[in-house]
Amino acid sequence: MTGIANGGAGATLVHSYSAGVAASKAGHKVAYIGANGPFDFNKYRNAAGAFEVLRYQPASNSEKQVGLISLAVIQRITSR
Repeated sequence: MTGIANGGAGATLVHSYSAGVAASKAGHKVAYIGANGPFDFNKYRNAAGAFEVLRYQPASNSEKQVGLISLAVIQRITSR
């Protein structure tokens, strides 16, 4: 899984399972980029992503983003 998610040098970027199968059958190394964007698994096989802080809006039955902790901030914290 980490090989496909992280891809590596020269990997073909794919955004669906079928594209990954086609690239693999053609002999290419695959890097899967999903709906949430790329995941970079570390040596412990953990992948961090951004965190949203949402507030529910009952009047419109929707959510409003009130905060965001970016991936860059999470990576700085976890690299210590």
